[in-house]
Amino acid sequence: MLIKLIGCAIIIACTAKIGFDEAGKFTKRVREIRELQGALIALKGEISFCRTPLAQALIKTGQRLSYPVSELFKKAGTALNSGGITAKDAWDDALFSIDKKLSLKSEEIYILSSFGSLLGTGDAAGQIENIELAASKLIMCERNATEDERKFVRLYRGLGVACGVFISILFL
Repeated sequence: MLIKLIGCAIIIACTAKIGFDEAGKFTKRVREIRELQGALIALKGEISFCRTPLAQALIKTGQRLSYPVSELFKKAGTALNSGGITAKDAWDDALFSIDKKLSLKSEEIYILSSFGSLLGTGDAAGQIENIELAASKLIMCERNATEDERKFVRLYRGLGVACGVFISILFL
């Protein structure tokens, strides 16, 4: 009987962990979108006020961020700095090399890809306009992500524990 109880406790703990991990993805998504918004504001400042070249601006912005969002900016800046590649290609390569590490949905990835397609084309004013457009789109995504977080975090946590209890009852 003791072995069954220990087994039930392990099952409940494992399913609860799965539920909490799934719920954490919603929180992580909101955090990453907010960090991307801050990164775009920092990039805008580097370009408009400091007049930093795009490659260095991307690297500097990436140094201020946390992983995995920082990797996007650092990889794009490093690739652009090494030469022989356009800003669009550098951004796309960086974005698609880390998109599995991000908790973003395809909608946010598309916004970042669209932002990258105009990156490095035009003057500083055009870059700032592109940054502002991407930031405004990310604001809408943040609202949706926050709503999803509010709805689903408690649900996934509760389902994880409830599934563990249900499976444990079946085994007893």
